[in-house]
Amino acid sequence: MQLKLSEIEKTYLDQKFPDIHFSFYQSTDIEHFISCFVARVPNHQRCKDNWLNITTEIAINFQAALTSELASWNIYLVFICPEQIDKHLKYQIENNRFALRKIVLASKIDETMWEQQIRDILGRTILGDDLELDSVLDRACTDPLITTDENFIRRALTNAPKIPLDGKEKSIQIRRKQIEELLVQVTKI
Repeated sequence: MQLKLSEIEKTYLDQKFPDIHFSFYQSTDIEHFISCFVARVPNHQRCKDNWLNITTEIAINFQAALTSELASWNIYLVFICPEQIDKHLKYQIENNRFALRKIVLASKIDETMWEQQIRDILGRTILGDDLELDSVLDRACTDPLITTDENFIRRALTNAPKIPLDGKEKSIQIRRKQIEELLVQVTKI
């Protein structure tokens, strides 16, 4: 999955916060819909003064118009500041549970390559592009305590991307069944 730069109506943000540069990214995977607003703030103080107002504007003008429950709970707001952010402010913003998930990053953005830099940052912070699942899978499958002829851990981890994550009753039943099967296998060891 990737996050792609999208054009949406965001003049309500641009007009209210003219010195903050906003961009909007959406997931390319329709099944796991993610929306991400990026606010490039000029300094620490502007982040401190405006983070809650920006969150509120997005909740009113964007989130309230979404019809999918999954989409309305899968919204991120990433603040990127060229200065170091006070750890107490970062904690306050990121742990605020109102409306959407918030991430605060101190990073200088090169204006000539801003789009690629932001996509890379979002890939690491939201999508986990820097995680290496293969090495975890290989280690789990070579552990002598769990290596069997039919390695159930390798099967389970290989099938993990196929497990439905939505809140439908059928999906919940599928997840429950797979967990029960894993527990049965683990108790045999």
